Amino acid sequence: MNTAGKVITGAAIGGSALFAYGYYLSGEADKLEVEVRTMVHSMDLIKIVVRLDVKLKNPSRNDFDFRQPFVTLKYNTRTLGTSQASEKVTTFAAGQEKFFEEPVMITIPLINLLFLGLQVLKDLREGKAGLKASAHVQTYTTILGVYEKEIERDEEVSIRKQES
Repeated sequence: MNTAGKVITGAAIGGSALFAYGYYLSGEADKLEVEVRTMVHSMDLIKIVVRLDVKLKNPSRNDFDFRQPFVTLKYNTRTLGTSQASEKVTTFAAGQEKFFEEPVMITIPLINLLFLGLQVLKDLREGKAGLKASAHVQTYTTILGVYEKEIERDEEVSIRKQES
């Protein structure tokens, strides 16, 4: 086999190995677990600001860098509010579980909650009750500097007033 043939064969083998490793890392990223803690951060006559602390659990043997999650809060099928998109990246080491460095803040216009009724809003304001909702968490990691892997999880959450 001539030199050009050897180079082409080596490149094909190397490319295949790189593809296989990228596929392996993609599967490892799918093992990640998400936990969301929510609380009412502030409330006034026109809006409720909800703080979400998002914890990522990395049971794999690989480190991953994840972008700040984008979160959609829903009640049944209604979207209550969404977070701001962010490019901030947090590193999660192998076997580590930790919260993203910054909490996710979602502003919910009070008009989006009027369908719940005034008593529910009053109970939420006074801390007597929580609001059960669904948090759709979406984040990305880059694998081998080329492939962006999306991670999506749904969590049931209870939005409650922060304990004083």
